[in-house]
Amino acid sequence: MLEDLQPLNKIYNINTLDDINLASETRIQVATVQGMIARIMSDDKERIPSSGDFDCIIIDEAHRGYTLDRELSEAELLYRDQNDFVSKYKKVIEYFDAVKIGLTATPALHTTQIFGNAVYTYSYREAVIDGYLVDYDAPHIIKTDESILSLLDSKNEELKQENSNKNVHIIPTQRDYMAGEESKRLCREVLIPEDILAAHDDGRIHCHDMDYISMRMHNC
Repeated sequence: MLEDLQPLNKIYNINTLDDINLASETRIQVATVQGMIARIMSDDKERIPSSGDFDCIIIDEAHRGYTLDRELSEAELLYRDQNDFVSKYKKVIEYFDAVKIGLTATPALHTTQIFGNAVYTYSYREAVIDGYLVDYDAPHIIKTDESILSLLDSKNEELKQENSNKNVHIIPTQRDYMAGEESKRLCREVLIPEDILAAHDDGRIHCHDMDYISMRMHNC
């Protein structure tokens, strides 16, 4: 029937989060861990599901489960039973006599402690090759150089002459120029295509206000 591209609710009788009681004809139950905890630990015996009500339980975001609700202190270990602190999450998983399948993109130690070792993995690189994920770019390294150091010492003549209305000796202006210098570097190393940058350096065109371009604005 799946080959007919029918949605699940056309194939199976599905209970949603609002459906608390489990009907015998229900084929799929959608629930949260918190909702299942409330049912299993309910004082209303009629609400408590049987441990055999489900044949298969699929847990998404399985890395969010923990083995203990909290760690015992050294003093508590002397007189408290660690089973008292086994997480409600783990109790829900172990309550049902069913096949349990945990799904996660970020498995942690406690994930394997609850579900065991992974039976199938699909790596980031495989997902990129198959077209499901977009590869990340190589990191861009931006360095502080003499242009900023000379700015702090009020020795950057280019900046002094760039805008005579600004006093390069005061801190607010120096902070403004420091941001501008990093904006220029970001433009050169990341934002402006190499052919455009080459034309700018050759004098064929002029990329105006490179100290503001990285902020998606100009100063004219």
